Amino acid sequence: MKTRHLIGLIILVSSLSSCVNHPSDADQQFIKITDMANREVKIPKNISRIFCSDWTATIMMYSLAPNLLIGRNSEPTVYEKQYVTSYFYHLPALGYLFNGKSSVNIEQVINLNPDILLCPLFQHTSPANIKEFEDFGARIGIPVVMVNLDLEKLPQAYCFLGQLLHRSNYAKKLASYCKQTLALADSLKRTIKKPVSFYIAEGRNGLQTIPRNSTHSQIFKKTGLSNVAKIKDHFGYKDISINMEQIISWNPDFIIINQRSTSDDAASIENNKLWQTLRAVQNGQIIQVPNQPFNWIGRPPSINRLIGIKWLIASIYPGTTNLNINEEINYFYKLFYHKTLSPEEVQALLNNKAPNN
Repeated sequence: MKTRHLIGLIILVSSLSSCVNHPSDADQQFIKITDMANREVKIPKNISRIFCSDWTATIMMYSLAPNLLIGRNSEPTVYEKQYVTSYFYHLPALGYLFNGKSSVNIEQVINLNPDILLCPLFQHTSPANIKEFEDFGARIGIPVVMVNLDLEKLPQAYCFLGQLLHRSNYAKKLASYCKQTLALADSLKRTIKKPVSFYIAEGRNGLQTIPRNSTHSQIFKKTGLSNVAKIKDHFGYKDISINMEQIISWNPDFIIINQRSTSDDAASIENNKLWQTLRAVQNGQIIQVPNQPFNWIGRPPSINRLIGIKWLIASIYPGTTNLNINEEINYFYKLFYHKTLSPEEVQALLNNKAPNN
């Protein structure tokens, strides 16, 4: 009799434990995919929570499926609030993983229970970089999915993510915009007889720049512009320091000021006697890169470069296309950033001014 009661108790406990929600492989419905680094990865069939290793992937995910993001990579700026959704703005800052460096709050990420770690793939991404992502994914217990964010691969990247996340319809719209923008740049480049040369001025005195082969310089090559900084950059993403004598010897057609802090501005170049010896300064051919909510030429090098392509065309080749840059900005921000801008906000972007709240 006692044995019978014991067996009954074991059966009852087993039944109760089976009612507790402990997802198994069968419950989760895992599938195998091949990601854009040609890796076979086992992932949940239905992904509802994503953490991205850095801003390049986060911005892309924000454009396609912002509600799937569990966090940002850094705290928002006061200016960003005007140009992104409230949900995205208030996501927790979880840190980033980039080239062997990590600021990720691992405990916080684990507590937020992401389904996958989405990581960027670029032309300079090495097998060692991918292994870093894989090791980190293993550490927090989630699969790693690589998505190719090189400029030419953006249409395929959207199609890949659209299928992965069951968001194919919206992904096709975004991919179509990418194709149209890249085709516009290709069409313009074919008509250019002599490429316009430029120097990217960064830092407080303009003596830092982005070299020609950098990932951050891809949109200039795409639009047929000639970066005078023909300096080998093994890593593909770093900026470098330059002396004034070198810039004077290059004597570019345009100076493109890429403001990375509030202390960088055009006045320090326009009013400097050495800079005034350059034909770009003498001809007033100085332009400043818009940078809200994300820099338009590639800091970080994500989908924000698409509006950068159209801005470059409108700024350096005015009259060669029928682009209305104000309309283009509005359309891009609505499609990719889910924000409808006022005319004043569009102008504030172009003038690199903080909009009125």
